Amino acid sequence: MSDIVWPTTEASEIHSMALEFSTWPHMEKFYGGDAAEELRRIHLTAQL
Repeated sequence: MSDIVWPTTEASEIHSMALEFSTWPHMEKFYGGDAAEELRRIHLTAQL
């Protein structure tokens, strides 16, 4: 139960990245074609 109330940073990061990837099909609507493709490239190659 405590994992639901106080998740670890790893669990939070997994959920955050899942939400980021779920927005990929809709990026053109928000950023436009060329910018969306550039943001996808940056997202995949970013060194964390």
